Amino acid sequence: MQKQYETVFIMTPVLSDEQMKEAVSKFQGYLKKNGAEIVYEDHWGLRKLTYPIKKKSTGFYHLIEFKAEPELIAKFELELRRDERVIRFLTVALDKHAIAYNKKKRMEKEKAVEKSDEKTEEKSDKKVKEQAEKVSEEKVEKEVREEADKKAEVKADKDAEEKAAKEAEVKADKDAEEKADKESEVKADKDAEEKADKESEVKADKDAEEKAAKEAEVKADKDAEEKADKESEVKEDKDAEQKADKEDEEKADKEDEKQASEKEKNK
Repeated sequence: MQKQYETVFIMTPVLSDEQMKEAVSKFQGYLKKNGAEIVYEDHWGLRKLTYPIKKKSTGFYHLIEFKAEPELIAKFELELRRDERVIRFLTVALDKHAIAYNKKKRMEKEKAVEKSDEKTEEKSDKKVKEQAEKVSEEKVEKEVREEADKKAEVKADKDAEEKAAKEAEVKADKDAEEKADKESEVKADKDAEEKADKESEVKADKDAEEKAAKEAEVKADKDAEEKADKESEVKEDKDAEQKADKEDEEKADKEDEKQASEKEKNK
């Protein structure tokens, strides 16, 4: 079952526009090729990093929101990790609240653009009207100026509110970037620790195998020595028995010869 994810990746600032677009296109193609559906993309452009990464103080930020099978995420992150153009990335799974928030934010952005276009058109119409009223009597001209002053005051208040809202949004984005960078750093540290633990475990297994092999070799040598000693001892015992048998046989022969000689003398 597909889930919705959001990936923000930072590319090295030394890339040209063409190289940057090529990198983005590569990751888009990888997701689509593996059955993912891209919901939304946003290129944030060149931004200053919270802290230097790989001796770089800036980077090109790009966001992709997409739907995909959970198994694809590890493979996608491996593609990002292998690409030298990417200096940092972070993927988060979106729950229904995050999905709704992102959708609402996009709609508000679209409405803000439409509203800005409407204001531009309204301002143009107003300018034409003011020019026409300027030709009329001084009283009408005065009323128009007063109305314009009032609207300017309202606009100034509104601009101040928009500026405050924009600054708050920028701060929220900055906080989100810092959080993403910190989480990415924590993940990198954790991966390094896991790798070190695994290497240590492999080394311990190797040492244990070498120790066992050495002990087996020592035991084999000891068994061989014991076997040789035992065979030597058996041989020595056998030689001693043969020698004793031979001596007994020679002694018996001598005794027989002595008895035979004594019989000859008696005759």
